Order: sequence, then C-alpha cells, then structure tokens
Amino acid sequence: MGRKPKLPPDKMKALILDAARSIYFSEGPDALSARNLAERIGFSATVIYLHFAGMPEILSALREEGFIMLERLLETVSQGADPLERFVRRVLGLYEFLISNPGYYRLMFQPGTAAVSTELGREIFARYCAGLDQDVRALGGSGEGRMLTNLVLGCVAREFAASELGEEQTSQVGVLRGQLERVLASLMGER
Repeated sequence: MGRKPKLPPDKMKALILDAARSIYFSEGPDALSARNLAERIGFSATVIYLHFAGMPEILSALREEGFIMLERLLETVSQGADPLERFVRRVLGLYEFLISNPGYYRLMFQPGTAAVSTELGREIFARYCAGLDQDVRALGGSGEGRMLTNLVLGCVAREFAASELGEEQTSQVGVLRGQLERVLASLMGER
C-alpha cells in the first residue's frame, strides 16, 4: 500500500473539520475523538495534532463556523425599514436556523459545549441581541433582546427534547409566535 499524498495545510484542516462535523452531527459529541477522526480521514491521529491543538480547538472552529452561518442568515433577515417586520424576522430567523441545524445548535448553545465560547461567537450573539433591543425600542419597548433570545432557545430546546424523548415532535413555532404576539401587544399597549 502506497503512502497517502500530502495535502496542503488548508486542505488538511478542511478535511479534518469536515470529518469532525460529520461525526459530531451524525453520531453525537461522545463519538468525536482523535482516533475516530483519524480513522474517518484515513490519516494517523498525529496529523490531526499537527493542524489543531486538540479536540477543543476543533470544536471551537466548528462553533465559529456555525456563528458565521447564523450571522449571514441574520444579516439577510434583518434588512428592512419596518422595525416590527425586522423584529419578527430576526426572532423567527434564529429559530429556523437552529431547528434546521441541530448539530450547530448543540455546538453553539447547549450546556456543556462551552456555548458562546469563542470571541467571534460572543460578538455575533451580542450583535443579534442588540438588533432585537433596537427593534423593541423602535416599537416603544425597553429592549428585551436577551430575554427574547432565551425564549427562542427554550423553544428550540423543547422541540429537540421531545424528539430525543420519543414524544410526538411538534413544532414550537406556534408557542414562539404566541409569545411574540404577547410581547408585541405589551409593547403596543405601552405606546
């Protein structure tokens, strides 16, 4: 059997991250190890440590990847002059992103995964909450971005928990919309 061709560092890092993402998303965090990763890419575990300091650095890179994807999505849904429309699109945009990307949700927000552990993740999350605050203030409220974000994360967590517990999985978007309507009604009543 011949030697494996040497890949440029950027290609090798991409190969490692692709394999790590695949393992984490399909088999869960406990399945992600240097040994499983090396087996998946067809190289020794030494190659992984030549490109990353360890599994925490690989997970951090995947977290940042998720936050960058989220930021791009939120930039598109946050367009528009109407603060009410922007507000609803931001909240539902976060919900839809996380429901559509459960692996990234686990990496970015679930306890025990060093949620929002990267500087970039903290910055993007803070900008998202600040955007919600701005919209709420434009609607006459006092800015409740963090509370509303926690509401979204709670709805997503509930939906995933139901699935993992074998319960009938029902979309929490109705619950989320109901809460948004109550928040908006409260804001409109304050005007």
